Amino acid sequence: MQYNRAKEYFNKLELLFHDIRDDMYIEKDISAIKEKLNLCNELESALTTYANYPDIAEIISSKIKYKNTMDEHLGLGYLEAFSIFIYKTDNIQQIFIKLRKSVQDIKKEWNTRIETIENNLKFQNTLLSLGTYTISTSTEKHKKLNLCDMPELKFSTISIKSNYEKLGTFIVIDTETTGLSAGRDEIIEVAAILFDNWTPITKFETLVKPKKEISQEIIRITGISNEMVSDSPAFYEILDSLNDFIGSYNIVGHNLSFDMEFLYKNGLDTFSQKRKYFDTLDIAKKTLKDMPNYKLVTLSKYYNIRDNSSAHRALSDCLATGYLFDKLAYKRTHS
Repeated sequence: MQYNRAKEYFNKLELLFHDIRDDMYIEKDISAIKEKLNLCNELESALTTYANYPDIAEIISSKIKYKNTMDEHLGLGYLEAFSIFIYKTDNIQQIFIKLRKSVQDIKKEWNTRIETIENNLKFQNTLLSLGTYTISTSTEKHKKLNLCDMPELKFSTISIKSNYEKLGTFIVIDTETTGLSAGRDEIIEVAAILFDNWTPITKFETLVKPKKEISQEIIRITGISNEMVSDSPAFYEILDSLNDFIGSYNIVGHNLSFDMEFLYKNGLDTFSQKRKYFDTLDIAKKTLKDMPNYKLVTLSKYYNIRDNSSAHRALSDCLATGYLFDKLAYKRTHS
C-alpha cells in the first residue's frame, strides 16, 4: 500500500514538473506565466512533503535511466522527467535538493520572462510618451563635407572620479543607413533623444529619402522599405533642425564613430562647438568582461533594457543606448 502511494505521489511530482516546463516559450502573457509560477510553488511544497515518505527512494531508483553502459557502470543515471543527473552515491536528501534546485532554476526563468515583458512595455511606452521636437524642413542645400577633413573623434572616459549626476544630460543619436560606408552609402533614418538628469525628455525622429533604392538586405535588417521613405525629406532638408536640436549638448552613441561619419559627410558639423563624445561600445568593452560581443542588442539583453523586437530602428536604438549609457556610467562611477 505504501509503495503504491509513494508511486502515486511521485507520478504527481512528474506531472507538476512537466506542467511548469510546458509552453516555455509563452511570449507576452504575464498571467499565464504567473500560473506557471504558482505551479512551481505547488511543486516545491510537494517536494517538501514527499521527501521523507516511505518507499519514495525505491520509486526514484526505479525511474533512473542510463544513457549507455559506461554511465551505468559509473553509476551516473538520469532522472528523465526532471532533467537531472543522479549519482549512485546520492542519498534521498541529495536527490531532493537537486529536484528543488531544478524547480528554482525554472522559477528564475519565468520571473526573468516577466521582468523582460514588463521592461519592454515600459520601454515602448516611453518611446510613445516622449515629447516630439518639431522638425522644420529647409530647401537650402548644404555643402557635403569631406570625410578626410573630419576632426579626430575623441571619446571621453568615465572613471570612479567622474560625477555621475553631471553626466546625465546629453543627446543620444543614431542613424540607419543603406550600408556601412559613409563614403558610398546613405542615411535612411536619423533619430536623437535629449536626456536630462538621466531621463529621456524629447525625441527627434525622421525617415530620410535616399537617392538610390534601399536593398532587400537593409529592408530585412531595419524594416525600412522604399515605400516608407518615398515621401520623406532629403537629409539636407532636416539638417538645420537636427543641428538646432543637438545644440551644444554632449553626444552619446553606440559605435558613435559610424554615425558621426555619416552625419559629417552629409553636412552636420558638431565639432564647431565644444562638447564631449561618449561611445557606449567603447565604454562597455572597458567595463564588462566575458561578453560574447558588444552589440547593442546583446548589451540591451544583458541589462534587460528591451526585448530587441524594435532593434535597428533609430529611435528605439537611441533610447536603448541612453539607458545603456546610464547603466555603464553608474557602474564605472560607483565601483
